[in-house]
Amino acid sequence: MIERKIIIGLITSTEYCKKIKDIWNQRLISSPTAKLLADWIWEYYNKYQKAPGKDIETIFYSKLKSTKISKTLAEEIEQDILPSLS
Repeated sequence: MIERKIIIGLITSTEYCKKIKDIWNQRLISSPTAKLLADWIWEYYNKYQKAPGKDIETIFYSKLKSTKISKTLAEEIEQDILPSLS
């Protein structure tokens, strides 16, 4: 549950990303889904200097097409994570 809140914070808040950027350690996250999302979020943040917000959906579909994401992982993101962001 806490990992979900962390990921949602990273997706939705640029200020949150700024505050934890220097102390971020992915090893503290145990969920494979959360780790994958965190990678995408930090990749986006480092490029644009802001949280992805609604762009996370575009990132997800782009990654889904270009990389191999397990069906289970893709379903979890699509059914559980993305809808909770609206």
